[in-house]
Amino acid sequence: MGAAVAIAMLSGLMLIAMGLLRLGFLANFLSHPVIAGFITAAAVQIAAGQVGPLLGIKTHGESLRDILSSLLPKLGEVNLYTAAIGLASAVFLLWARRGLESLRLAVGLRDRRADLLSKVAPAVAIVAATVVVWGFGLDAQSVAILGKLPQGLPAITLPPVDVALWTRRRGRTWRSWASSPEP
Repeated sequence: MGAAVAIAMLSGLMLIAMGLLRLGFLANFLSHPVIAGFITAAAVQIAAGQVGPLLGIKTHGESLRDILSSLLPKLGEVNLYTAAIGLASAVFLLWARRGLESLRLAVGLRDRRADLLSKVAPAVAIVAATVVVWGFGLDAQSVAILGKLPQGLPAITLPPVDVALWTRRRGRTWRSWASSPEP
């Protein structure tokens, strides 16, 4: 949690500094294919990280190669209940994003109401999945659940001031990284 707060704070400080220095013009030097490739690669990385939990498999790794190499040997361990709920939710969300337009035309909804329905779709998917897991007792079938949620808001605290945490890069400190080439 401390690392997440620290990285969010550092990112925010960098964005504020770049905004104050008016460095937005630097984005003009990046071509559209470079930006599109970066966004696509980020989407692939995020999607690959979600395949394991979607199938009920524990995976690890930070890179696409690491994630896939930890996922492929465990494909025989797929939890069918988790996979069915996850895939049904994904199909529903895709339909809500794309197929809701045809339903809107058939029923005669105005654009604003259809837009509201598509924005509420993720909450509907969460509620439906929760009801299915609870109603059929799928937690007994190894479907992972959150369990008891903490009540109230977390206490407001400052991020940790651990210099090693703020300067660490993939398990190595920034100083050791800068002074020696990475193998």
